[in-house]
Amino acid sequence: MPTIDFTQLPPSSAPSFQRNGVTIRTDPDRKLVINQDSDFLGLGVDDATIDEGESIFVSFNQGAASKISYMLDSASTSDGDDLYAEAELEAFDVNGKSLGIVPLSVSAFDPISNISVAFDGQLISRFRLTQLESARIGSLSFTPVPVLVAKADTFTTTEDAPITFNVRKNDTFLLSGSPTISVNTNGLQGKLTNNGNGSFTYNPGSAFQSLTAGQTASTSFQYTLRASGRSSTATVTLTITGLDEASTAQSSDTITGSNKGIGTSPATGKGDDLLTGGLQSGSGGDSASATQTPEAGRSELEITTNPIPEVASLVAGLFGSGNSTESSLVLGAGADGLTAAFPVAQPN
Repeated sequence: MPTIDFTQLPPSSAPSFQRNGVTIRTDPDRKLVINQDSDFLGLGVDDATIDEGESIFVSFNQGAASKISYMLDSASTSDGDDLYAEAELEAFDVNGKSLGIVPLSVSAFDPISNISVAFDGQLISRFRLTQLESARIGSLSFTPVPVLVAKADTFTTTEDAPITFNVRKNDTFLLSGSPTISVNTNGLQGKLTNNGNGSFTYNPGSAFQSLTAGQTASTSFQYTLRASGRSSTATVTLTITGLDEASTAQSSDTITGSNKGIGTSPATGKGDDLLTGGLQSGSGGDSASATQTPEAGRSELEITTNPIPEVASLVAGLFGSGNSTESSLVLGAGADGLTAAFPVAQPN
């Protein structure tokens, strides 16, 4: 718990005072004075004491505080009739709403005034203390409570899998309403979509296809929360793991083409692609070809045949993951079917 001991600070005189996460000011055209005279130790306004009608205003830089108390300097009251320093206290919650005004009476024999207890332990963002009788404040104690903090996150996925997550789940937000969220994606690999309310969807796309099985890489972005004039920024780290896709055959596609010589269809699986299509019979050439053209997210498989009078069958060869074309002579009698098998080393 931070404590500001005014009796131990060097002498000063200024309109405001900042220390240990607290800002203190006084009325306009007045100054806060820290005294080091052995008879007048502590915080006063314009002189050695906070006199009748003078006020100090205390605000907590992190947005709020709990367990707030102040202590009078020993025997610091200046009323000639008793040793009680009466004051008026008004406190405000984290959203700036007044919690009310309460009277205080602090004795030099029991010099601690617990401000938090006076307001039933509620979080206080700032308070005003107006003296009804002269006094000097010796110290101020409190526990700071941040009201808005964006906290770092880490999420994991594989090179092919989009992921949706919410960055606000571990953040601190004690204010009313909802914060606005802005994003800095400079240097981010892949695509980030802001779904609103702290939810994001990240798609690695093709940015990490070079990873080997089990290999990892990271990318990141920053987001900023803003509310009530406050802001906080955190970093989200995304860790991507590579897959062993070349040795895994799955979701093979079987595509039936036309029987007029050309069949073109997208293949969407991750395993070998199989295209079948009838060949046109008749006079003309005697060749057939098959072409695989991988694109982002799929492969285009195209079979082209010339009119052939006598056709047997053609296996168009095994293609790798790059663009390739395979041709073969077609021999034999009859209008037989064409089958082409395409193993895909990378996802379609």
